[in-house]
Amino acid sequence: MVLSNFDSLCDRYTNMRVTFKFNLSIHFYEFKQYDIMNTILDMKHTKVTYEMPNCYADFDGKFPFEGIELLKSLELTTVNVPLRFGGKGLGGNTGNRQVLEVLKEVGSYDLSLGRIYEGHINALLLIERFGDGNQKERYFEEAVNGKIFGVWNSEMPTEPLTFNDLNGVFELSGAKVFCSGASNIDRPIVTAEGEKGTRMVIIDMDELRLNEDYTYWRPMGMKSSVSCRFDFSGVNFDQKQILGGPYDYVNEPDFTSGAAR
Repeated sequence: MVLSNFDSLCDRYTNMRVTFKFNLSIHFYEFKQYDIMNTILDMKHTKVTYEMPNCYADFDGKFPFEGIELLKSLELTTVNVPLRFGGKGLGGNTGNRQVLEVLKEVGSYDLSLGRIYEGHINALLLIERFGDGNQKERYFEEAVNGKIFGVWNSEMPTEPLTFNDLNGVFELSGAKVFCSGASNIDRPIVTAEGEKGTRMVIIDMDELRLNEDYTYWRPMGMKSSVSCRFDFSGVNFDQKQILGGPYDYVNEPDFTSGAAR
């Protein structure tokens, strides 16, 4: 897939209202053998207007709601959801180049939006790679219905995220930092240390009311990714929210490919 350059570039030193056109031109290269067919035909030659209120999103450090809605409208938030679950079926073993092209273009458009979008794509790839049948059915359906996912694995050595098994109910203790998207992310995957090693846990943020702590977030750019610290101490989860096995998050080649994205 090749995406054209945006028609307009934002002059980030003014407060003018600027309209961007998101132009998409789709080419399939040699991917016909993967039977992708019309997975993204509905996006072909699409033009969408995205009006940013202060010319450049990083001025006010607000979450890029308009950008997220744009990605949803173009069905870019489901590019790597498997076809059988209603997505485009790219990523994993098929269409990696196309996914990388999309990420590159979104990042060149708005780095904050790109940072959040990459986390969403990465989380869905982890669910495809390590999720069981029930998890795939639930979370891919949620993605198709507009839920935004993320991956939060950064932490301070003084407060690592851990969990204890309380007779089948698990309880978290500790915190994560640089949680991109903050409370606007519906289903973040966090890494937490348990008795058998580091595990991935899918958190239902719509059930929580956590304090967004921006003590550690003093960026020169990407302010609108609103990457905060969350203290998860006391948050409970069940077995159905544990993704994969011990240390699966750092298994290769998935870990390095996630860093590359």
